[in-house]
Amino acid sequence: MAWCESGACDLCYVAALISQWDIDANQSLNAAELRALIIHKEETLPPNQKREQAGVIIELRPTEQDIDYIMEECDLNGNGVIDKSELLIALAQWAEIAERKSAQSRACVVL
Repeated sequence: MAWCESGACDLCYVAALISQWDIDANQSLNAAELRALIIHKEETLPPNQKREQAGVIIELRPTEQDIDYIMEECDLNGNGVIDKSELLIALAQWAEIAERKSAQSRACVVL
């Protein structure tokens, strides 16, 4: 993701994601659309950002409970969808969940 001082880069990034993943064209993402976006982002992580466990690359997929949690925590206006203003927060929430799951997986490795 591109970052810049003005925030314009973030706005363009969010607009592009909404445009690409908003199947029902309501300028927001429902749970299914958000899940599809997160899965795509996980599948297309650059090699240097892929998660590893004991030298094996692990791919995480959001569960229904993960998506429900993200929707509940990040739908700040309570309209049942993730709006443009909530998308970066939702993606950050997934990043936290994924990191926690990855850390739990690493803790369970038996060498």
